[in-house]
Amino acid sequence: MEDLTQTLMAKMLEGLPEGMMIPPPIFTEVGGRLTHFENNTLVARFPTLERWANPMGHMQGGMIATILDCTLGPLAFLVAPPSATSTMTINFIRPVLGSYDYVEVTAKVVDRTMRQLILSAEVTNPQGKLMATAQAIAVIVGAKV
Repeated sequence: MEDLTQTLMAKMLEGLPEGMMIPPPIFTEVGGRLTHFENNTLVARFPTLERWANPMGHMQGGMIATILDCTLGPLAFLVAPPSATSTMTINFIRPVLGSYDYVEVTAKVVDRTMRQLILSAEVTNPQGKLMATAQAIAVIVGAKV
């Protein structure tokens, strides 16, 4: 992991219960790198690997969901107490081609209540073209109902 990823992951650990895994193993497995964090917006970059391809050679939809969650989750941990994704809706706009070296995910906080975060994200190719969008709700763990 490079410096910004390490710095932000260390920030996520501040005040968390002992035993929480930051970065989570899946973030490391998919080769994530956090590249920018400002104004409740987090940008991450992920490689497109052949082993994640569907029969047409495009990134499999489940892997797109994984990299979206691997960006939305860290964003939630950076802006609020620990939370868990309760819903995530994904719209696939264009195929993520196996020829791309990477894709970027930009995740934003849309709103925050006492109990939940409303988040959005976009996946773009290296040329900045939109590949997929997502909307998610993360429930803050331990929030009083």
